[in-house]
Amino acid sequence: MIIAKKENHNYIDTIEQAREKITSIGQESKQTFEDMINNKETRDELIKMLRDNSSLTLKEIGKLFGGLSESRVSRIAKEQASKNRPHLLTHLLINQQVI
Repeated sequence: MIIAKKENHNYIDTIEQAREKITSIGQESKQTFEDMINNKETRDELIKMLRDNSSLTLKEIGKLFGGLSESRVSRIAKEQASKNRPHLLTHLLINQQVI
């Protein structure tokens, strides 16, 4: 399964790629990178997206989001995975073929 994800040209391998992807998503919704990571709901959705579509470690994702601990990043991703409602970023992520 990881091999299939890595074949996806949208798969994120570095913190720099993650920052670029978040910035790109923000431009579509007219938000800055900082706005997106400071909004709890948006931040949590982005964390889930990165867990599903990147090879970044929990530590790297936490660093990207202002120094969140690995355990906090893990909890956020699990909480997001358990939600079944449409998310604010779903439309943007699908249009950019991230998910």
